[in-house]
Amino acid sequence: DVGCKTEGFTHQFAALSTGEIVTAPAEYKRQMKRLRRAQRRLARKQKGSASRMKQKRRVAQLHERISAVRRDFLHKLTHRLTCENQALAVEDLNVRGMMAAPKPKPDPDNPGAFLPNGASRKRGLNRSLA
Repeated sequence: DVGCKTEGFTHQFAALSTGEIVTAPAEYKRQMKRLRRAQRRLARKQKGSASRMKQKRRVAQLHERISAVRRDFLHKLTHRLTCENQALAVEDLNVRGMMAAPKPKPDPDNPGAFLPNGASRKRGLNRSLA
């Protein structure tokens, strides 16, 4: 059994319950750097020019390359995880909602006063999530 915590496709892609931290491939980071540079070059080209069309094509090719790198990385990672483990569980948690402040509960008998809403318990949970 393995659990996986993801933070989007950043430098730290996933943290497994085994303690292993899976990072994004170096090729992904390299291609993202090239894409940023190519997009800056594209922004400087004059609209309608032939050089802008060529640069636009280069940017599109970089997007395709990044997509292929991500797809390959995800395929290899999921294949490895399924081969190494008997069971995998996927859970989509609304972490932002879990960390939100609890809404106050108005006291129906005493206007202007509020009932306990578990804010202190939730504060402890938020500390453990962060």
